[in-house]
Amino acid sequence: MSYQVIARRYRPQRFADLVGQEAVASTLKNAVRLGRTSHAYLFTGPRGVGKTSAARILAKALRCEKREDDGEPCGSCASCVGITEGSSLDVIEIDAASNTGVDNMRELRENVGYAASSGSFRVYIIDEVHMLSTAAFNALLKTLEEPPPHVVFVFATTELHKVLPTILSRCQRFDFRKVPVEDMVRSLRAICEKEGVTIDDASLRTISLESEGCLRDAQSLLDQAIAFCGTTISAKELERSLGLLDRTSFFGLCAAIGERDAAKALGFASEAVDRGNDPKILLGRLVDFFADLHFRAFAGRSRVPDAERDELIGTLLKKLSVDEIVRALDVCLRAQAGLQGAVHPNLHVESLVVKLCLQRPLAVATEAPAPAPSAHAARAAAAAAPSATSSLPVAETRASEPRAPESRPAEVPRSAPMPAPSAPPSTASAAPASAASHAQGAGHVATLEAYIRRTRPAWTPVLQSLLSIDSDGERVLARAKADFAGKRLASPDGHEVLKAAFGVKRAEVSLESAGSAAPSPQNNFQEKKRLAKEHEAVLAAMKILDGTIQETKVLEDDAAKGRASGNTQKGDRS
Repeated sequence: MSYQVIARRYRPQRFADLVGQEAVASTLKNAVRLGRTSHAYLFTGPRGVGKTSAARILAKALRCEKREDDGEPCGSCASCVGITEGSSLDVIEIDAASNTGVDNMRELRENVGYAASSGSFRVYIIDEVHMLSTAAFNALLKTLEEPPPHVVFVFATTELHKVLPTILSRCQRFDFRKVPVEDMVRSLRAICEKEGVTIDDASLRTISLESEGCLRDAQSLLDQAIAFCGTTISAKELERSLGLLDRTSFFGLCAAIGERDAAKALGFASEAVDRGNDPKILLGRLVDFFADLHFRAFAGRSRVPDAERDELIGTLLKKLSVDEIVRALDVCLRAQAGLQGAVHPNLHVESLVVKLCLQRPLAVATEAPAPAPSAHAARAAAAAAPSATSSLPVAETRASEPRAPESRPAEVPRSAPMPAPSAPPSTASAAPASAASHAQGAGHVATLEAYIRRTRPAWTPVLQSLLSIDSDGERVLARAKADFAGKRLASPDGHEVLKAAFGVKRAEVSLESAGSAAPSPQNNFQEKKRLAKEHEAVLAAMKILDGTIQETKVLEDDAAKGRASGNTQKGDRS
């Protein structure tokens, strides 16, 4: 007798044998037990997860002569044996891919009128039902809606969107999911024990991960590994036999990306491709790894338990910032989408690896208050005309080019200071008091900015609309522009952000329209140029490209006024 592959020998024969489909199995079993079976079922889901096997088990349960009390088929009666061997005359399996026409459905419609040769039901299993033509679907509609009482239809498909809505509405739909890794490992381990094969946990997990939730694929990989390794399978031999990416090398590649060592990471990637690994598989592994890193960073736990992988992810979490983790996954997904049809897929992957190594944080937030006012702040305070500024992200500087941060004064609130003074300050002390107020305001802005960037990154745009902020330890007062971001800060959610940032119980936000500030055209022109030069995206681009700002232009009406006055501003190296 010829050899029968594992996927066929260990095909599920009972509802309890369906791996990873507990909800579907339980529902079908209860329906049989209670006598509440439908005349038409639709099983949908990815390949190799048990749709056709479930259809056969349902047929067994409906026709079983010695059905168990819980709805499970006995598996030993003549009807069950006939279905298992594929010789039953009352369970008809049709491949829709080769029977797509109207004539095939007309023939089926004529045959459903015949009663079962034995038992109570005739079961029609139509696999890959989405392959039927529209005309064939329409020919089946009336029979499907009102079949004879002894007929049950079971449809199986991997492409639900191709099935007509008129068919869907006449069926009970069951969604089969991908088999979880842990369930697949247990199933494969049980098969190895029956086959007398010794295999380690790392090999079982590798097979499960490579199969991407498809149990049939996992069983085929196991069959291939046994053919190569014999009855003893190790992780290294498994990777050799299946042509998989070496686990150690892959972890070395991920560690090199975390260390920003482009040369080392590129060496790992090039070596993996040279050994014959498919660039598509390598890229898929990178996407999966950074998805796990992303999930761990924001959900606080791993998607799939793996001690070695979890240790590496924990190390990278300490080295990469939040925005780097988010951008890394986004870059990997974009690269995966662009790999389809690529002329040089290996170069595609190598380019991705270099990009991952070269990325840097877009901004570095600090929790410390802003430094003491600079000479610029002192001059502005002495002039008693501070300009309205908002706290902007501080661009990351290279270690080889240190640069002292420049603090900017926050605008003094137009409303009265929170602690009302007992007497007006003297003229001599006015400038120092104003400078101290500016420094305190800048510290409050820095506190809010640090809190938002650390815990509420989605609220970062409100910093651009913030005009001033002050707090006395019991409440916080903020003044913002009356734009979308400013109105968001003035909302109840914005109040909660302010209270959490300063640890107070009360928060108030006043909004000012653009006309209330009434800046002079010249000051408005200079302010817009300064904001453009210091925008976080501009600073990040200069950092990556090692570029300089040669000229700043404001493409508005007031820009013409500025140029007429000879105020075209030259930028310095960032």
